[in-house]
Amino acid sequence: MKQNKLRLALFAAYLSIPLAASAQFTFSGPASYAPGNRPDGIAFADFNGDGLADMAVSSDAPDKVVVFLNTGSGAFGAGVAYQMGNGTGPDDLAAADIDGDGDMDIAVTLHNVNSVRFLINNGAGAFSLGANVGTGANPIGIDTADLNGDGRPDFAVANRDGNSVSVLLNQGGTFSSTSYAVNLDVRGVGIGDLDGDGDMDIAASNHDSRNVSTLFNNGAGVFTRGADLSVGASVRPESLRVQDLNADGRADIAVAVNGNGQNFLTVFLSQGTGFTGPFNYNTGGVDPAHLALADLDCDGDADAVVANETSNQLAVMANNGAGIFGAPMMLSTGSQPEDVEAADLDGDGDPEIGIANQSSNTVFVYKNETCTNNVILPTAFTVTRGALQSGNLSDLFDSDDAYVNVEARRPTEIAAASVEIVVEGTSPTETPSSLTLTVEMATSGAPTLMRVEAFNFQTGTWVTVDERTGQGTDTSIQVSLSNPAQFVETGTGAVRVRIGVHDRGVTYISWGGRFDLVRWTIG
Repeated sequence: MKQNKLRLALFAAYLSIPLAASAQFTFSGPASYAPGNRPDGIAFADFNGDGLADMAVSSDAPDKVVVFLNTGSGAFGAGVAYQMGNGTGPDDLAAADIDGDGDMDIAVTLHNVNSVRFLINNGAGAFSLGANVGTGANPIGIDTADLNGDGRPDFAVANRDGNSVSVLLNQGGTFSSTSYAVNLDVRGVGIGDLDGDGDMDIAASNHDSRNVSTLFNNGAGVFTRGADLSVGASVRPESLRVQDLNADGRADIAVAVNGNGQNFLTVFLSQGTGFTGPFNYNTGGVDPAHLALADLDCDGDADAVVANETSNQLAVMANNGAGIFGAPMMLSTGSQPEDVEAADLDGDGDPEIGIANQSSNTVFVYKNETCTNNVILPTAFTVTRGALQSGNLSDLFDSDDAYVNVEARRPTEIAAASVEIVVEGTSPTETPSSLTLTVEMATSGAPTLMRVEAFNFQTGTWVTVDERTGQGTDTSIQVSLSNPAQFVETGTGAVRVRIGVHDRGVTYISWGGRFDLVRWTIG
């Protein structure tokens, strides 16, 4: 069932810093999922190779990681639980290809036993327990990146009671662990190139010391303590994120900060040899504790979404491109929102928001509908082979249970036992910087060849962009087209895709193909 749209707007506002961002956000939902008691961490990644982001959630009552696979429309099926062991205390999560086999694995901090446990993916979104690597005391935060330039993902871990950051270097399935002292009560950790020298550095938020520590990489995954950045004498930092917020090629630091009635998104902007800041932006709620950074309005820069833990609200804040954030738009959460993450869950090019509500034992997912101008929907379709049995153009607009169903016109003849439709749309620009095609389809009958083609207007030819076999299952195909302007017609902005399935030498009395959502996303 499609949810009614909850349209919420964020209008321009001015903070103490001039030129604040102005944007309008639109979200629908939330959809609610039940991962078990006391959910804490969230990670989004494509775990089963279908091109769609799935969801992993940690829960410590009982101690487990629950994996929800995306059903193809940004919604999730039933969760599968992986037990971590009684009393281990699973907390924060990160997803990465740990073993180098091409699929996404999971790392989870176990804060009660001072370690990180790895869950290894079989490629289909099912996991087995991997290595358990020691950290400092009470690890509660984790981030991942290649820290030593060997092409394998490594990890940085925030050790709350150890007052340290552990660096776990991936050695091809095994890990070395080195801890670096920072300051008191480490609440969060983030990885990024803070000094612009091409390797990945680390920032850690120290709650009791009221500051952020920086650790600089020598390029080989060995770190030197840099300057501590004070968030102010009357507030304390919670979690943080590291990302380039002002497009200067250097990673900046964003921190959730609270204390003494003050509730801020605090930003430090990297200058290469140091930082400017803190710049404080009111989050509109009480006790901001967690945050995520993502381009929520499709303007090319990272916006912020902050979880206000006590007032049970999310603050969505637009970046003006210079690392300056506008007034918050508020979204409701469940009780005690913890980790918040953002990822494109439905393939339309803009990221959705996921939030773990610890005390109400739910995860909320808000669908992002801000960037509708970036999505091209079908305006016409034509059945070029086979016969239309049911469905219409509107059935191709949304991913749901309404399919365009086309059957073979003469199913007893091998040569004719195929179905095919052409779907057309109109792009608002003839020179997109990117063009992503998403097709969801289902087949019936024996194993079939499924083919997706895009029309190249410069050469006047159909170009195969995806081809695979399948049987009786929904299939989501998402492909980014190279040289995107070639697939947009000059003068009309037309875009065209041809999708079909072909019976490979076996005849059936009744055989056909079902086609669901079709759309293009432009950049």
